[in-house]
Amino acid sequence: MQRAYIATSPNLNCFENKHEKNLNMSLFLNHYEIQSNYVLSKTFGLAAGINGGFRNQFGGEIAGIYYKNFNDTNYFEIQCGYGYFNNQSQISNMPWDPAGMIAYGQHFSRNINTIYHKVFIQPTYFYMLKKVKFGFALKIGANYFDKYHYNYSIWDDSHGDGPYTKTFSSSDFQYKWGLSLEPAIKVQFKSKLFLQWSMLYTSNIESSPVYNGHYEYGSSIDVQETGKLSNPQHLYFIFTIGYEIKFGKKTKNSEV
Repeated sequence: MQRAYIATSPNLNCFENKHEKNLNMSLFLNHYEIQSNYVLSKTFGLAAGINGGFRNQFGGEIAGIYYKNFNDTNYFEIQCGYGYFNNQSQISNMPWDPAGMIAYGQHFSRNINTIYHKVFIQPTYFYMLKKVKFGFALKIGANYFDKYHYNYSIWDDSHGDGPYTKTFSSSDFQYKWGLSLEPAIKVQFKSKLFLQWSMLYTSNIESSPVYNGHYEYGSSIDVQETGKLSNPQHLYFIFTIGYEIKFGKKTKNSEV
């Protein structure tokens, strides 16, 4: 389930064809990714991609690529690019929103309003065999948040109209920078089916308090601070399954 900072799969590209244009489509739980790469010359290319969620989440990236085929088994490239992301998602505790129900008597509510920009650099290495390719990348990004709002609450009213408890936190800031680090591994089969796994680590931009409250008939009995929430909030790993379509004349790697 995507949070305020949208976790994406780094675009691990490996040019094989002269004048190649490729298209990668992949899925992860409740969001999708479409990525494409274009050969511009023997050493330079262009990368682009979009990421969309099913709860009003959207982002896109574009990058320049410098690439080099050392031989039939070793390929290297480095991308430098820019991304824009907008996340306006909401989960309600109302009965019509199943995502808000944790268990009987337990409910979850979350509201996100986040816009940020990303500049990044991404070195990538591929080790290529006849039937499978293994790709390794490290995406390093600097993220600038125009605005960041993350509010959530979890409450338990399993006792009916009696006492209930609620855990909640709210985070708000704007015009701040943060760093991100995304190591990734891709396994690309000859059939063009691929599997990709990536992790996401970010610097803590701002900590916000987490409260635990006890209520009865809508009135507060006791509210205490119980911890801190580090922001930005995000998924810590992504595992995608996808398919790649390649266009362009097939050549030897040394001729790309």
